[in-house]
Amino acid sequence: MNTPLPHGSPFLRFSISKPHALGLFIYGGTAAFLLFVLLRGTDPGAQDLANTFSLPGGKYVLGTDHLGRDVAARVTRGALNSLMYASACICGTASIGTFLGMWAAWAGNRVETAILTATDFTMAFPGLLFALFVGGLFKLGAWPVVLSLALTGWAEYCRMGRALTRVIIGRSYVEAGILSGYPSSFLIRKYVLPEILPQITTTASFGMAKTILQISSLNFVGIGLTPPIPELGAMISESLPYVRRHPFVVFPPAVLTSLFVFALILFSGSGDAGKTKRNTFKEGYF
Repeated sequence: MNTPLPHGSPFLRFSISKPHALGLFIYGGTAAFLLFVLLRGTDPGAQDLANTFSLPGGKYVLGTDHLGRDVAARVTRGALNSLMYASACICGTASIGTFLGMWAAWAGNRVETAILTATDFTMAFPGLLFALFVGGLFKLGAWPVVLSLALTGWAEYCRMGRALTRVIIGRSYVEAGILSGYPSSFLIRKYVLPEILPQITTTASFGMAKTILQISSLNFVGIGLTPPIPELGAMISESLPYVRRHPFVVFPPAVLTSLFVFALILFSGSGDAGKTKRNTFKEGYF
């Protein structure tokens, strides 16, 4: 029969720091602008050859490109594409890596050795070059690129999840739960996940910024989404031949990419997302 244990579930509280507030402001302002453009319902692929390289203002908020397409509409759709693929990649890598890291720390022995060996082998692979190879070989759109980035990106979360889980396993209340026969799934849900999620979220925020840059870089060289589907990196590449005479065409996708990355780095770099405050443990029961 299971015996009662001291209540050890931490109550996590997050403080909003100045970098966090600035990141939220940048992200919120950018999202509001994208929503405004999206609600206008302009077709990002519609061409108007009579209005090529129109200056920003009036009907065209950010002007038009070399084919007379609305730059604001294309930037909005390209940003949504970049965020969608980057989010899918990060959700996959963070979930799989964290799960494998917790499993390695909890199981130990041969399971831990096998997972760590796979982690070391994966980290030896340059993820961007692997995605470049896969995307250039198959040319099936963006999802092979996202999958290849995910296959090389989970190792970082696995190592972090393992290290954090090993620390938590060594605490007295978790050891008491193991000795009392509580299920591993219950102990992980009750103690491990609430402790490691802030650190994983912080790492995922920086990983999101890195993935957006990677996807934009690959699309810049023609790997990923195929024209005429808009994407921020591809838009920068298309605008380069006209950058001297019409520099305003290349600014919107470049600036928007920088804003997204900067806001995400503020979330991950401030360090407050990984700091938690724990209430004093009170005697209680599960």
